[in-house]
Amino acid sequence: MLQDENQKEKDPHILNEQEHKPVHLQDQINCLEVKVSEQEKLLKEQGEQLLKLNSQLSAFNQEVRMVNQLKAQMDVFETNLTVEKEASIKKIENLTQELNELRAIVSLNSACGSDIDYAYEAVTAKEEPKTDCTKSDIMLCPICLLGFSDMHSLELHVNNCLDKAID
Repeated sequence: MLQDENQKEKDPHILNEQEHKPVHLQDQINCLEVKVSEQEKLLKEQGEQLLKLNSQLSAFNQEVRMVNQLKAQMDVFETNLTVEKEASIKKIENLTQELNELRAIVSLNSACGSDIDYAYEAVTAKEEPKTDCTKSDIMLCPICLLGFSDMHSLELHVNNCLDKAID
């Protein structure tokens, strides 16, 4: 201790440094506390921003799932529409073919002297025979395509058609 006092007397500057050390340390502590407070505030702001971004990301992911689901539904609808369109086109082709056959029958029947009602009966006979015979039992006139259930009636009709077609 005596030595400390001697040293103080010899060097007054040492005393000042030791007296200023607690003040200097307190200043450093205060500075660090301010920095910690600023960092905590910044961390809190970043945490809030992170929560907001996570919320936005969740909403975005939900929208992506919805878009993918809608795309899948659109693909199904497009496929169904394509199938229906192809079926409609096929049906139109079949109906057009049937209409052309009916026109040809009417035209040939007019040339053969048969009336239109008889031609209509022949066409319906192709689909539903009026007799007990089946569809395979119906014989068609090669000229006008009228259907007959017996060979004798067919022969008479074909001869009549040939005679009228030649005239």
